[in-house]
Amino acid sequence: MKRQKCSIGLAALILSTVPLLSAQGTFIALGTGRPFLFGWKMSADGSVVMGFGGNYGPCYRWTAATGLQEIGGDSYQCNVSADGKTITSALADSQGIRSAAIWQGGKNWKSIGSLSDYSTQQLKSEPYSLTADGSVIVGLSYRADGGAAAFRWDAVKGMTDLGSLQGWSARANAISGVGNVIGGWDACLQVEVDGRKGGCAFSGGQSYRMGAVWPYGLPEGLMHPFGWIGEVDLLNDVGSIMVGFGTPANPRHPYRYTVWDAKLEDLGTIVRWNPDHPPDPNPEDTAFANAMSADGNIIVGNAGYGAPGVPLDAFIWTSTNKMEKLQDYLVAHGVAVPPGYLLVNATGISADGKTFCGSAMNPNGDLVIFIAKLP
Repeated sequence: MKRQKCSIGLAALILSTVPLLSAQGTFIALGTGRPFLFGWKMSADGSVVMGFGGNYGPCYRWTAATGLQEIGGDSYQCNVSADGKTITSALADSQGIRSAAIWQGGKNWKSIGSLSDYSTQQLKSEPYSLTADGSVIVGLSYRADGGAAAFRWDAVKGMTDLGSLQGWSARANAISGVGNVIGGWDACLQVEVDGRKGGCAFSGGQSYRMGAVWPYGLPEGLMHPFGWIGEVDLLNDVGSIMVGFGTPANPRHPYRYTVWDAKLEDLGTIVRWNPDHPPDPNPEDTAFANAMSADGNIIVGNAGYGAPGVPLDAFIWTSTNKMEKLQDYLVAHGVAVPPGYLLVNATGISADGKTFCGSAMNPNGDLVIFIAKLP
């Protein structure tokens, strides 16, 4: 989960798979005997599911044939291409410095390098997304001056800096399936404008980030050059639908933007209440989108602030019913979620919008990977 991370030591791998079948749908819980195991992404057909054990990995890979396997990797960014053939994460060198890498099988990884030798928090580069066939990878790498740069990598050109309109930091979060559009963020300059730094809203407690796109090999453009829209996190196959975090009206809500009509829709959140906070502003009024179906009409993620003792809720958003709890949606559509399980984050969805993965809290309070399939 991009916003919910936990760095812990590796425990011995004790595979525990709990398949639960309803008359129609299927629910599988995958655990390893460790208290935290996070679900992440899946291939387009749902046959390959990825997870991770903490901020610095390791990655886990699941297929029906192999079950859940630890495959190494040194980042929570354990991504898989739509065709299921390419997996990316980070690889730590002998000094513990991590750089973007491609899985070679087993627990073997091959680094794809970085833009410079500069590192911060033992990181030189990290991949965030890849094309449907895995041939192009995008992410973040540090420049020699210490700034963060959005990068694009392929086997021919290697890693290239996509640039920044603000001349500061940027990151590529997503690339369309065919590779024609890249999305991410460009950091606002730290200057006061109307009481807000750079005129931008504070995004997710992390930075001042403006939504940015690099379309068709052209220089970067901002999602809203005359105002603020938050970072782009997801793109459909051709880059015509963009999903991100931070709307002009609410910087803690996800949005869906359709290129053909320039429509920006605030996806809202699930109404929650945290007794430790007043209703206005209420940090529980927060949601993050993590994945969407191929047609862009189904989006999944998590809602809530994740304060101690207040678990998140996995959500599903559809163009017809808008946002609701994924757990309720699954039950209503014939998937039996076992008693005592709480779905706290949805992070992957198949192209047809019928298979989901993410993180669930089991009756013991441990986080496990869940896979749910509609009839």
